Order: sequence, then structure tokens, then C-alpha cells
Amino acid sequence: NLFDVVGIAVKAILITTPSPENLLKAIRGYEFYRVRIVKLEGENRVAIGYKSMLLPSGKMIIRRVFVDYYNLRIPNDVYNEYFERREEYLEEAITALEDFLKKPEEEKRSRRRRKRVKEEDVLKEV
Repeated sequence: NLFDVVGIAVKAILITTPSPENLLKAIRGYEFYRVRIVKLEGENRVAIGYKSMLLPSGKMIIRRVFVDYYNLRIPNDVYNEYFERREEYLEEAITALEDFLKKPEEEKRSRRRRKRVKEEDVLKEV
């Protein structure tokens, strides 16, 4: 999925909307979490993830769904391999997106060609 690898080219995708129903289905399918990052000692951090749920009564319930402790630094060899793989996935995603965007244009050209051939056939008959 393009959104899974686009982070290599952009740092964030911020979407604001009064209702998730206004979003494209491809985006709407993702789960939404609010995440709070808390600085610990040195380069250590903790990410606390929350998910909100709206009850039929209109009351909003917010639940903590995960806690993830991590360090800001990873070994260079691990990072380099990770970054290389992300670049490969990004190239694949961009190629797939370009192919997808070309299809409607190619279909239009094909329809125009067929129409031209039909018109030429009609003119030959006359």
C-alpha cells in the first residue's frame, strides 16, 4: 500500500475532517490511534496509544491500547538495511501508482483510435 511506504518521501500525512466517512475508502480502512510520546531518561521514550470509541449515547470512551518503550537510536547497520528496503518498496509503490494513473489515459487513447477507425471505415463505404 502506498501509505505504508510513503513515509520515506514525506514525514507525515495530516488529515482533518469532521467525519472519517468523508475520507477515501483506502484511507478510511486504517485504524486511528492517538499516540502520546513521553520522554524518559536520555534517548529513551515511551509511546502510549489510545483509541476512542463513541457510544450510542454520545459519550466518548478513550482506552489505552498499547504502551511501547523504545530508544531513539538503532545500530547503523540495521538502519541502513531498513532504509534500503523502504526505498525498494517506495519505488515499487510509485511504479504501481504511475501504472494505475496511466490506465485511464491509455483507455481514452484506445477509444479514440477505435472511433477513428470506424469513421474511416464509414468514409470508405461512401
